Amino acid sequence: MNDPDQDLRDLFARQREAEHALVPAFRSLQRRATHEPSARAYAWRWALACGAATAVALLFMIQPAQTAPSLTQALPVFLPPAEAASTWLAGLSSSATDTPSDFLLPHHLQLTVL
Repeated sequence: MNDPDQDLRDLFARQREAEHALVPAFRSLQRRATHEPSARAYAWRWALACGAATAVALLFMIQPAQTAPSLTQALPVFLPPAEAASTWLAGLSSSATDTPSDFLLPHHLQLTVL
């Protein structure tokens, strides 16, 4: 019997052979990927890692030591010194100083700071 699909099978077989001829050789890539690196490659890797570690260590050793500033220099001044405190406390207790937020308080409240 004559197979009606034989022409189609022959066509696919020829196409498969043509594609097989165009496929790159992967055996050399597979051989390179699976073989063990040489001792020389390991030596270069170790030398590179040791050199990088040495460079980082030298960078930390070369930087000048920074001393921390004292607290009197680092912290901002929130209140004036004690001798000047009497002048600004006296200004608060006088009724002549009205703060901008006095209008928010009820009229019957008159707060004075002693």
